[in-house]
Amino acid sequence: MEIYPGKQPNEGPYNLDNSGLAVVQRLCEPMFNTGRNVTTDNWYSSIPLAEALLQKGLTTVGTIRKNKKEIPSDFNTLRGRSVKSNMFGFRNDMVLVSHVPKAKKKRSPD
Repeated sequence: MEIYPGKQPNEGPYNLDNSGLAVVQRLCEPMFNTGRNVTTDNWYSSIPLAEALLQKGLTTVGTIRKNKKEIPSDFNTLRGRSVKSNMFGFRNDMVLVSHVPKAKKKRSPD
């Protein structure tokens, strides 16, 4: 576990990178090269994290925010896709899945 103490002074031993990628890598360091899988939520998940963990002998699975710049725009467009449909993207040792879980809520006229 790692406690977030807030922004620390620029100098000193407590000034750490608090990005999602850096935090997950610090927490996973004891597991490097064990072949385990790390599950993350959308705050920490990213393609750069998946790449970094893969280089350290770990795999990852997680939800990812659709506003991440590394997500192809085709995966963010749900319009015209049917409910419970999936779109898959493959790249080297990675798979990206876009899933439409339910119909978009219709707005009531005001």
